[in-house]
Order: sequence, then structure tokens, then C-alpha cells
Amino acid sequence: RIQVDEYDKRVLNSSFPLAQEFEWRGSGEERINARGRAPLVAAAILGRHGAIWALMENGADPSVCKAYGFAKDKDTRTAFRLFRGAFPDRYEYDRGGVPSMLTEEMITEQSVKEQERKQRQRAKER
Repeated sequence: RIQVDEYDKRVLNSSFPLAQEFEWRGSGEERINARGRAPLVAAAILGRHGAIWALMENGADPSVCKAYGFAKDKDTRTAFRLFRGAFPDRYEYDRGGVPSMLTEEMITEQSVKEQERKQRQRAKER
């Protein structure tokens, strides 16, 4: 289990982009902080949905750092899936472990189905 320390919390509570808090090592998208974490991984660990979206919008590739696997909770995983739905061809999502895309319409449809299921269940109980 990954531990979140005060450095991660301070960085992820600051505004984005995080250019001052991270340094580039090597080439490509190997941007890491002092703890050796990519910004997208740190955002996933702390469940920072807006940060996940902003980082991916600005080039943080989830297939490089496998950030989806570090997602704190369902809502955090949903942020990755919503981004995939909005930008299906931007990254190799499958390689990064991000499952099928999700859209706002799909979420609404799921919510309606869940409400209908609950209503049927309540009707059965009466």
C-alpha cells in the first residue's frame, strides 16, 4: 500500500500546473517529484479528480505511469474513464489499465436504471 505524505498533500493542494514542484528526469514524460511519483500517480492516490483531468489534458499519459492502478476510489477511477470518453484516441488507455470509456450520458442512464430497480424492489416488498 502506498503511503501519502505531507509533501504529496502540499503539492496536490496547490494550483496546477506543477512545473515548480516537479523536475524532468530523462526524456519524454518521466516527470517525477521528490518522492519519485509522477504527478498523475500522486493525483490518483489522493483522489484529486480535477487534477487528474488537468494533468491528462496537458499531456500526462496514463499508459506511461499506470496511474489508474493507484486510484483511491470509484470516483477517482471514474475520472479516468470520463477522460477516456471525452478523448478516446489521445492515449493508449488499455496499456495503462484504464477500462472502457464512460460518458455523462452513460452515468445518467445508469442512475435512471438504478432508480427504476430500487422502485421495483420497493414495490415487491409491499
